[in-house]
Amino acid sequence: MRVTLRMVLAVLVALTGWGATGGQANACACGAVFSPGSAVAQVPTETVLLTQAGGIETVTMQLAIDSTGDEAGLVVPTPTPATVRLGDPQVFTALDRITRPVHKVRRHLVGEKQPGTVTNTGAAAGARSGGVTELSTVDLGPIQASVLKAGDPQALRRWLSSHGYLIRPEVQRQVDGYVADGWSFVAMKLTPQGKALRGTLPPVVMSFRSTSLVYPMRMSRAARQATAVRTYVFSQHRMQRTDRTAGRGDLQLLYAGRAASAALPASLRATVADAPYLTALSQLFPAPATQIASDFTFARASSDQPYQAVIWDDEYLLSWDQLLLLVMSTILLAIVAAIVVQGRRRRQDRRAS
Repeated sequence: MRVTLRMVLAVLVALTGWGATGGQANACACGAVFSPGSAVAQVPTETVLLTQAGGIETVTMQLAIDSTGDEAGLVVPTPTPATVRLGDPQVFTALDRITRPVHKVRRHLVGEKQPGTVTNTGAAAGARSGGVTELSTVDLGPIQASVLKAGDPQALRRWLSSHGYLIRPEVQRQVDGYVADGWSFVAMKLTPQGKALRGTLPPVVMSFRSTSLVYPMRMSRAARQATAVRTYVFSQHRMQRTDRTAGRGDLQLLYAGRAASAALPASLRATVADAPYLTALSQLFPAPATQIASDFTFARASSDQPYQAVIWDDEYLLSWDQLLLLVMSTILLAIVAAIVVQGRRRRQDRRAS
């Protein structure tokens, strides 16, 4: 059975009063981070969990942000209108623990201890025309989210501007493409109550109807620095990427296998009961503007063969220096023994004569 889902992380944008030229914009896999005045913001880590049940796709998204400002904004396109809530912060901790490489020991007679080498244990790898409809707004504490449907790129741009969201022109072009495709949007304001936006933000969960498994990445064409995205997918079978972008950048299979329910937080156990197979992928784009050619798309892999990286810790009975010392000592002892034996024979010969 093919499990399907659509999703994209979009663009971090400015909040009211920042001004079109007053903030510093830094790219991430979402598109861009904006901070007010002279503040600087970066998003070094973006992690996403994709699941599906009964035609409802759920995306759990977590960003790590490093900013000297205390406000930011996030716009997320979704193929259909989404519901939004805060997620369980333990989810990604558990997934990281499950998918990290395992350590195994290899024992050798002679050699020098080196840093662990990595190998694997399996095969590699509805709006009015021309307007914006605000469908719902929810206050989640540190995040305020509005679900929008836009029938006109200019109308969406005016709505975002009037609500304090300012987007770089190159990012806006990507937003316009999703408007033309009939997508909805979740506009979120990140307000940690006066504290600097620094560290890992609370996970955000968005659920919506969808008919195919796709993770839109067109926003990331506007990124101004290297972009990396890690995706976790729970399904009934192992999944693989099928899009053109999979052949560009550094795509890595991190993990594939059935996840034990006991290793997951309670918030994920119902999902794992119906979709126990976990596939973890990571892709790095040093030059996203030229490497990202399409959205991410997923389909069932040809087999459910498991995969997990292994870090081999090599242990040696003797180092090369120890072996050399042993050989030299053995040679020296042999020479001494030969001298002793030869001396005894000479004494015996003299006595015999």
